[in-house]
Amino acid sequence: MKKFIALTLAALMLLSFAAFAAAETTYTLKIGVVITQDDPLFAGLTEMKKEAEEKSGGRLKIDLYPSSQLGDTGEVVEQAVAGANVGTIAGAPFLEGYSKDFGMLMGPYIMRNYEDCLKLTTSDLYYKWVDEIQQNGLRVLCFNYQQGERYMCTNKPVLHPEDMKGLLIRTFSSDLPLKAVEKTGAVGNTMTWGEVYTGISQKVIDGCEVQLPAYSGSSLAEVAPYVAKTGHFQMLSGLVVGADWYDTLPDDLKEILNTAAYNGGVFASEKVYADEAAYIEKETARGAIFTEVDRAEWEACMDSVYDDLGLRELKNQVDAILAE
Repeated sequence: MKKFIALTLAALMLLSFAAFAAAETTYTLKIGVVITQDDPLFAGLTEMKKEAEEKSGGRLKIDLYPSSQLGDTGEVVEQAVAGANVGTIAGAPFLEGYSKDFGMLMGPYIMRNYEDCLKLTTSDLYYKWVDEIQQNGLRVLCFNYQQGERYMCTNKPVLHPEDMKGLLIRTFSSDLPLKAVEKTGAVGNTMTWGEVYTGISQKVIDGCEVQLPAYSGSSLAEVAPYVAKTGHFQMLSGLVVGADWYDTLPDDLKEILNTAAYNGGVFASEKVYADEAAYIEKETARGAIFTEVDRAEWEACMDSVYDDLGLRELKNQVDAILAE
């Protein structure tokens, strides 16, 4: 009996030690993004870092790397899939390779505002796409980081879609945004974001389509001062990490990380909208010229891209969700 009791006590001690060791283990996540430290999304990530580290008692450590220090978005996504303890803010074009229909989140005029974004990304259709992504090596912590509407930013005045004819415009290397831009008569270019300023200044390209925080953070008013407020895409993004790394986390840390990531998205998105007028004022002072356009005209120009790519039925499903 004494031997049995001794063995039982030893087993309990080992289990207690294992539980203590697991509780004391520190997990580090490196988040690399292409945006600068001045971007509202980086402010959201800073809030996320603070919440995750405080609520985990330091067991979760979040290191932030702005300005492509860990590589561009696609490179960080690949590192995450390979098992590295990295994450990034990624838009739909970077994730459609893991779920082909996920690219619909970057369709022209498919969402009109942040409310549409939230409605679509809490739908059964969205969760189906996310499941597909997570079966392919990525974990989507949240997808509520709204970077703002995308505008046409050029080195010559643009008011109507036909004014884009022949212009070389940087966009994503994804069928929907690329073909949508080309519907205007422009020529799509898919250089990395870090090359855009130099590309415009050296006349390799004539402009890009971009949201206000990135336009300001990259000083594009210096080389492409004309901004047509087309609002053709809602630049919605999410925080993604590698599934293998995520699965090493204890359940309580998973919950803390998921909640902190979502709250960081709320903070960032609210800041984007709150700062919009200030961005326009700041960039106007730098020489930018913002132009209101007839968005219905631009939407009509781009709409046939859904037929060209065989996505009309899927768009109808999205429209029905947003109409509810």
